[in-house]
Amino acid sequence: ALVCEVSVFEPVPAYREIMQLGISLNPGFAERTTMYGNVVYDKSGNYTLRVPYTSYFGRMKKLGMTGMDGSSGVLKSDWKATSYNHLAAAVRLDDVVRAPRGICMLKADVEGYEPQVLQTARQLLTRAPRPVPALQLELTRTPRTPNQTCAAIKTLVQLAEIGFTFKQVNNKIVDRDAPRIGSWASSPVAGGMLPTFPTSKTLLALSSTAKRRTQFGRATKAVKSPMRAAYTKDFASFS
Repeated sequence: ALVCEVSVFEPVPAYREIMQLGISLNPGFAERTTMYGNVVYDKSGNYTLRVPYTSYFGRMKKLGMTGMDGSSGVLKSDWKATSYNHLAAAVRLDDVVRAPRGICMLKADVEGYEPQVLQTARQLLTRAPRPVPALQLELTRTPRTPNQTCAAIKTLVQLAEIGFTFKQVNNKIVDRDAPRIGSWASSPVAGGMLPTFPTSKTLLALSSTAKRRTQFGRATKAVKSPMRAAYTKDFASFS
């Protein structure tokens, strides 16, 4: 943030006030920060947010996980907490964010609706003079909500079409291979040893299936796309 302009989208007034306090304590950031009270979503309209009430643990103040009631309902939230509803209008990143010098970083943490956020940022991801070189994407596998599963796969396909390749950082890698201080350069994460997505095993299985169908005259039946197969077979964790 020291050399960038920052656009922040925080629809919950209480959380927005916390960020505004931080900006006021660091006045050098104020002129480079634009804050919006909107949700980011691929369909226009007003959306209901389930916002947990603040809870206290001794001296610690806990802010719960806010869930949005989107096209697939509330996917992730702090379900044990008492909550209130807040209504906020949706915007698209491509319609709001102006980045003439390119994007340094795009971070979205919206409790399961990250695919919809990226659907609103296709122009930002590819815009000259500097397309986004890398993305860190958290996906929630949603076996009980088929529409959201389709949205996630659609986003993966579109990112692949743009030119992104994928590596997966699963929980096992994070827990087992988290580098200690001074050893980052030799860690699997930094050394490019992360598993690919789709894995070579999945791609080989798709290729074999396509060959068999061609051999036996069933080429007209569609073969599962690589990203759909990866989402089904290679996802290391889900919630």
